[in-house]
Amino acid sequence: MQDARYGYFRWGADGKVRQLDQLYPHLREKEPTSTIGAPVEHLDLATVIKVSQAVSSEIVLEKLIDTLMRTAIEHAGAERGMLILPRGVEKRIEAEATTSGDTVIVRLRDVSAAGAGLPESIVRYVVRTRESVILDDGSARNAFSADTYIRQHRARSVLCLPLINQTRLIGVLYLENNLAPHVFNPTRIAVLELLASQAAISLENASLYSDLQRSEAFLAQGQSISHTGSLGWDVSSGEIFWSDETYNIFEQDRAVTPRLDLILQRIHPADRDLVRQSIDSASGTGANLDFERRLLMLDGSVKHLHVIARGSKTSAENLEFVGAVTDVTAAKQAEEELRHREAELLEAQRLSHTGSWKHDIASGRVIVSPEVYRIFGVRPDEVQSNTEFWLNRNHPEDAKRVQELFEMSEIQKIDYETDYRIVLLDGAVKYLHAIGHPIVNEKGDLVEFVGTVMDVTAAKQAEEKIRQSESELRQILELAPQHVYVLGPDPDRTNLYANQAALDYLGLTFEEWRTVRRRLSHPDDWARVMSEAQRNFSSGLPHETELRLPRNDGQYRWFFFRWNPIRDDQGRVTRWYVAGTDIEDRKQTEQLLRNENVALREQIDRAFMFEEIVGSSSVLQTVLSSIVKVAPTDSTVLITGETGTGKELIARAIHKHSKRSGQAFISVNCASIPSSLIASELFGHEKGAFTGAVQRRQGRFELAHSGTIFLDEVGDLPAETQIALLRVLQERQFERVGGNRMLPTDVRVIAATNRDLTAAIAAGTFRADLFYRLNVFPIEVPPLRKRKEDVPMLVEYFVKRYAEKMGKQIRKIDRNTLKQCQLYSWPGNIRELQNIVERSVILSSGDTFSIEKAWLASQEAGRQELSGPLPDTLQNQERRIIETALAESNGKVSGPEGAAAKLGIPRSTLETKIKQLGIKKHRFISTE
Repeated sequence: MQDARYGYFRWGADGKVRQLDQLYPHLREKEPTSTIGAPVEHLDLATVIKVSQAVSSEIVLEKLIDTLMRTAIEHAGAERGMLILPRGVEKRIEAEATTSGDTVIVRLRDVSAAGAGLPESIVRYVVRTRESVILDDGSARNAFSADTYIRQHRARSVLCLPLINQTRLIGVLYLENNLAPHVFNPTRIAVLELLASQAAISLENASLYSDLQRSEAFLAQGQSISHTGSLGWDVSSGEIFWSDETYNIFEQDRAVTPRLDLILQRIHPADRDLVRQSIDSASGTGANLDFERRLLMLDGSVKHLHVIARGSKTSAENLEFVGAVTDVTAAKQAEEELRHREAELLEAQRLSHTGSWKHDIASGRVIVSPEVYRIFGVRPDEVQSNTEFWLNRNHPEDAKRVQELFEMSEIQKIDYETDYRIVLLDGAVKYLHAIGHPIVNEKGDLVEFVGTVMDVTAAKQAEEKIRQSESELRQILELAPQHVYVLGPDPDRTNLYANQAALDYLGLTFEEWRTVRRRLSHPDDWARVMSEAQRNFSSGLPHETELRLPRNDGQYRWFFFRWNPIRDDQGRVTRWYVAGTDIEDRKQTEQLLRNENVALREQIDRAFMFEEIVGSSSVLQTVLSSIVKVAPTDSTVLITGETGTGKELIARAIHKHSKRSGQAFISVNCASIPSSLIASELFGHEKGAFTGAVQRRQGRFELAHSGTIFLDEVGDLPAETQIALLRVLQERQFERVGGNRMLPTDVRVIAATNRDLTAAIAAGTFRADLFYRLNVFPIEVPPLRKRKEDVPMLVEYFVKRYAEKMGKQIRKIDRNTLKQCQLYSWPGNIRELQNIVERSVILSSGDTFSIEKAWLASQEAGRQELSGPLPDTLQNQERRIIETALAESNGKVSGPEGAAAKLGIPRSTLETKIKQLGIKKHRFISTE
């Protein structure tokens, strides 16, 4: 009887169970230990509260799902249940619960709901309508009788509840009992609906909590990878908040609360005062923090940190800082390693008596390393930037040959390698070995020659001795670590000799090497090597190449090969002498250096500099934003601003970030060129175009072809030149002075002026149509008085620049000096600031930089406009007045802003006075 009662109980036949209990009370001696199939009357208020608390108390998603499924099965009298959650447009089963006796088994599944053993039509209906579905008897005919699952599994009682939170469908709870119908009575449904409502809220909260945990994990991992921690500082309370990575960077115990005094104790003693000053200034003004200082670790090591923090006010007007601290120790070490390697390279050149050089084809300028100076015995007072200087040192017997070789290499754009002699000033003779390599651009035009020159005097003397004994030479070759080969002059270049080092490396005997026919180079190098060989061997000229050779174990290594022809008395090639050097280590080092250089450039670019434009003020950022937008285009740009604001730096930044950055940037100061010569300077002239034009000369527009031309002080152009410039802008072509042929030009025009061009148009001194052609994209550079927040950064930049240049150790800047600089109006803008900083660095004797207060006061008082005619006074007074006017007008004589207008005298009169007094007006022309 007790088994029968238990069977009715499991089927949900509550009426039959009550009847048996009345007839046979002893059958109820063993009460159920759970609410699975519990009678309806047992589901009281306490059960409702228990169900609600069980679901709402969990926040971890996996635990919540387990609790939800167990609670639903225990209080529903169901045999099986599923939790379906939407994932985008797909519905997936997150968990399935089944019963085994009194035990509920919950399994997390994460599978698609399609074909997963449940009536899909019921689930779709609940998802679509947001309404519950109850089948008291699935075997009876109903709206879902056609469902495949209902027909095949003969489900009896089915309940499908939507989990909804604020009209949003969070999921679906599906329950079934295949033993009996009418299991899900109203009381149980009420409890389950309460459970569904609470579950929808808890599931959404748990999902948000899971997403938050995942986001926090991603953030922590990103900080760990980049070695960047976050920080917060409440100035009023002094509380400091660190992320885990910040604790890792400081190697600080997390049990120790960070405080400002403890942090300052960890700062390197040499940097401590600077950090304290920066923090005091920021806490007082709310200015952003941005500095790079050293941190002293507990074990005595040093870390380099870069700290950035931004200040903001809370709703209670309390100042707070939020920022980041980055461990840049590795970058600093890489930078130091790069400097060390550069020093090693120079030392290696000194020890090997090998210098490097570069010859710029366009300018003719020659740049050499210090070892070349030592080899040629160059005195400091000698001008050695041109090729003539170096060619004049050649031995008379070698001069013609070397010059012809050099010229031929430039014409044919080929490598050259030669030995020649030079004669020093004291008459001593040196033997040199030179190698040259042409560098061409994408158009195939020769841009520069680079190469090395080695002092082989000692080698030549040794060679004379070596020639005395062929056996000694052969022995030296056999023992040399380099690969040495001798090849025949025939097209097949018959193998004649290979030293032992080469044979050991290749794993061949001499006879095997003589008859070898397989390719002894890397497959990727073969086509290039053969192409170079066909060209160089046919010319009979010395040459060199780099290729990979297989070692006897099959591994390839890089070698640098030099090929030198051996000629007879008639100049015919009789042998080819080949020397190969293993450069595998050098190749790997070069790749490492390139990687380090890329990292270093990225580090520098992240600083507060855009090219050489220093500052972070909002007005400057607006200018920089305009640069970034207009640079990739070919639009004409007009830069306006006061003198000394850095207009040429803006122009160069536009060029460098344009598609023409690889081409020439030609700068022309229109105010410094006499009006009679400006057209010839810009557009060139033909031979005989005017007196003194003894040959054809290219103008600046021709030199700037495919590049950028910068027309500074464009407002001072004469009227006739304005017309010619307008034609170039409209038609993209021009004529040379004295010419009759139109020349096309592909050049980007950037113009600049400190004049008011609209006023000049009104006065009739500047063409309106030219103004509108130039003013396609205007950029106004703000004066320094409108970006005072940049003054401290500029002062630090110039102090560091001139201190390094003059070899001075300046570690800090006087706070009163910074304050005084910010209060000063800087009428001369950045140029004035630069000059005063340079003067102060020269006079500085300690490690603290400061500026004499009287300098800024005298500068302010002394800047008064000169007006009225020149007084009839002594020559020294005339000189002083004229020089002052020239300084204020940046060396310009004519024009509304010129010195003549300031002095109220005709231009011709002022020119005469300048010549009479011997004034050099070029000293006053701005270099910006």
